[in-house]
Amino acid sequence: MDLDKLIEQKIRESRLYGVTKPLVIKDMLKILDDVNIKNLDKFIDSYYDTFYIKKEWAKENPSKEQKYRDFLNIEKELSERLTRIPENEDSTRYRKIVTINQEWLKKSQKKFNKILMNILLDKKIRGIKQKSVIPYLHSAVKQRSYHTNAQVHIGDKYVFAIDLKDFYPSVTKYKLYLFFKDKFNLSSDAAMFYAVLSTCKSDDGSYRLGQGLSQSSTLAFLVNYSLFNYLYNLSKENNIDMSIYVDDVVFSCKDEIPQSFIDRLFGIIKGNDMLIKRQKVHNYKRESVKKITGVYINGNKTRVANNKHFEFHIQYKYLRDKIKNINNLDEYFKIYNLYLKFFGNYQHIKMVEGRVHDRYERFIKEYDEYFPKGINKKQKNSNYQKGNIKNIDDSNKINKCYQKLLNKNKITIDVL
Repeated sequence: MDLDKLIEQKIRESRLYGVTKPLVIKDMLKILDDVNIKNLDKFIDSYYDTFYIKKEWAKENPSKEQKYRDFLNIEKELSERLTRIPENEDSTRYRKIVTINQEWLKKSQKKFNKILMNILLDKKIRGIKQKSVIPYLHSAVKQRSYHTNAQVHIGDKYVFAIDLKDFYPSVTKYKLYLFFKDKFNLSSDAAMFYAVLSTCKSDDGSYRLGQGLSQSSTLAFLVNYSLFNYLYNLSKENNIDMSIYVDDVVFSCKDEIPQSFIDRLFGIIKGNDMLIKRQKVHNYKRESVKKITGVYINGNKTRVANNKHFEFHIQYKYLRDKIKNINNLDEYFKIYNLYLKFFGNYQHIKMVEGRVHDRYERFIKEYDEYFPKGINKKQKNSNYQKGNIKNIDDSNKINKCYQKLLNKNKITIDVL
């Protein structure tokens, strides 16, 4: 299977291909009538808010008491947002976050990404979930995740893992413009519109693929698909398995990976104007425990970090003790928010390890019906609480769950 030809064929079948009329583009992406897509670049900066947060690994090691507080913390905003990186501080210790302040732009970018993602998926058939047409890609596509990425490399294998440096920022507005113009057979205006739609102003004043935008992960791969396909074919020739998850590229083999392959790999990446984070190059021996996209591999088993098990257990103990003593709605919401955090950890551990201890399964089986999932909030960045439930049906649903829990606990109730 020639993956380059397959992707190029999928691009030609894309809804974007050859479409240059502004009205058709606006209708396709659900863009507001009063937005002039030909001069979007004049206003795009005002549609974004930018801030910096300190990366988790760069923070001071917390005390045991602080860990407990973090495990039980239900607040959404845990990291201090900074408008700029403090003077004399290492910029690599901070992550740049871009948020969109225009609802129409969020929706348009999600629509745009959905169209782009279909290039990487097989044909849509009703009732059948789409699968990726790229065997080694585990980000930006449905049915794949950080976990499936790690699963490629389970077993007694040698593993060589690299992390591409500034993967998103390496895709400039001009590179995107050329990609859309040449690959999608677009006019200069249409190609530039898509490039502007997908880039944000960087610290040096240039425009690069935006961190956190819906389409960034998909485009970061598509712009570089020839490079990744070449590496994949090279790996197959050497009986090496390869996988990609965003900027993590991992190779594994039952035999030791030859230095000649590694040298060639570095040369190819450098020749394509990309860099490798030297501090994130890992060459694991066959008997070593390997860490791949946050998942630990030990022989044929995958595990989450011990700290995640500790967090999960602390949340369980707290919920088990407090859930029977709820006697008003405010207390219910506190437990509700923490339960959702606990349930997220449960899903993560079960996905990676295949099972969780019976005591957690029993607890979830007993109490899950009292904490509904998928409730819409008015303000997504805030917790579930009085006044932050979007519609009356969801309010009624929570009231019923609250009543059922209090009836179970034999306590009188108040309402939303």
